[in-house]
Amino acid sequence: SLPGEELISPDSPLARLLGALVAEVFPGHGGFLDAAVYDATGISQTRGLRKTSLRLVWPGVVVDSDRAARLRDLLVHRVTCAVEEGGPIAELEAKLSEMSSANQWYSVFSDAPYAGKSSVRMPLSDRVSPLPLRAPERRPLLPVGVLRFTFGGEGKMKVEWLCRQPDLDDAEWVKIGCLRQSADAQLTEWSVPSWPGNQPVAPSNSRGRVKVRTAGGSDGGGGLRLKAASRTSAPERAGQLLTVDRRFCGAADQFCDKMEQHLGKATVEPDGAFVWKQPGGDARIIMHPEDKRVKVVGRPNQVRSLVVIVAPYTEAQAGLGPSGYQQPQHLQTNGRLPSAAFAPEGASDADPHALGQQELADRDTSPITQQLRKAAQAFDAEGQGELGLQEGDIICVTHDPEGDNAGSADRWVYGSNEATGACGWFPLTHTLPFDETSQPQSA
Repeated sequence: SLPGEELISPDSPLARLLGALVAEVFPGHGGFLDAAVYDATGISQTRGLRKTSLRLVWPGVVVDSDRAARLRDLLVHRVTCAVEEGGPIAELEAKLSEMSSANQWYSVFSDAPYAGKSSVRMPLSDRVSPLPLRAPERRPLLPVGVLRFTFGGEGKMKVEWLCRQPDLDDAEWVKIGCLRQSADAQLTEWSVPSWPGNQPVAPSNSRGRVKVRTAGGSDGGGGLRLKAASRTSAPERAGQLLTVDRRFCGAADQFCDKMEQHLGKATVEPDGAFVWKQPGGDARIIMHPEDKRVKVVGRPNQVRSLVVIVAPYTEAQAGLGPSGYQQPQHLQTNGRLPSAAFAPEGASDADPHALGQQELADRDTSPITQQLRKAAQAFDAEGQGELGLQEGDIICVTHDPEGDNAGSADRWVYGSNEATGACGWFPLTHTLPFDETSQPQSA
């Protein structure tokens, strides 16, 4: 990968192009613009390669996600045009393409953070790989310095380091790099990006089609960003959406009070249901006061954390749905064993090998298998309800919610350790099919 300062520095042609473009779109800059540069270059665990990762924060510019996306599209367009003209930008593109064919400008300038595809981490924070790796990547977002772009007459621009990493303490770098704005923050006045209709529009890896205003103004709607007509989100490694059905004990207002302590005020749906959403995610708890039903909806790893919240105030109800949960057999002082709340209905009330085929067929539960798997690599259980694995462990998969729907190979399944009897969820990717007939027989 390229060193970060080869891409963004006072002498970098890419930095100069970027500064000129931001000044053009936000003309009220007052003669200068500052950009804080952060570097998270390192080995990407999910891709298994070294990745140059830079973030530029412009403290003097406030935008929303739509404006940020429009600016990114214009940047990709300008860089593409600069390549066609030849010169330093064309040489930079050739160097990037030589390293990897995936280094196209529309992927170099990612739009994922403001297109709702990923969260934006704070400065000095490390990135955690998604499941099933789920481990720090050891490439935190570290400050490099602050670039100052000073604009003079006749299109002249001076670029220099205003300060470098040692000049400010960590608290200042976090403050400068924080992107959060108050709800009433005013957007910076801008000049709406436009370019001739016969020139290329920047593609996107994470958004729908983009309509842009042409030179003649014919955009069919003010150049607004449109959602794709049909868009299906890619499943996360933790699997597809899962629903857990439970029933709360006591009065509805008491349950609401308990949830507000954890998740804040609920929103009330038109049908009277109360909904609490997990901060920073789409997982949610839905409570129907008329019949005391509680639903926990989200991806399996999200659902587990929310079940921990509702478990002390609810009880499992057989037959409420495909992912109803069973009351534990061995209770703690609070009357519940949190890890048992994650077990699928009927997964802990009997030895899975003792269940008859008719009984399995009669259960209203998630798809059940009796497949034996062998752990190909170790897995450390980090959450309640997860099953730790050691290489060579034989596991009986008892519940595979996505198995009947051609689920992702990265999905999570529920099973029991044949040697210890321990049960829980584990990533299927850490195991291989186990063939009993291939095992050595005793004499």
